[in-house]
Amino acid sequence: MMGWYNQGGGNLWMLLMPVIWIMLVGAAVWVVVALTRSTPQQGREHVDTPDEILRRRLAAGELTTEEYVRTRDLLHNLP
Repeated sequence: MMGWYNQGGGNLWMLLMPVIWIMLVGAAVWVVVALTRSTPQQGREHVDTPDEILRRRLAAGELTTEEYVRTRDLLHNLP
């Protein structure tokens, strides 16, 4: 009678355990990737365009109106 206590149930676990481990490792990798991946808006600062910088410098009084117009025309290749 020895050996009859198992009745083949161990064979099922031998097949299921690798599948369960693969699913657990896959879920862990998915969680790490989902948490560390940045979205397009996340982590990127807004970069000012040359026109925005010129307008800000004019507003701050760093440029005169003539300097602003001349520099803007140079940026846009106007004579």
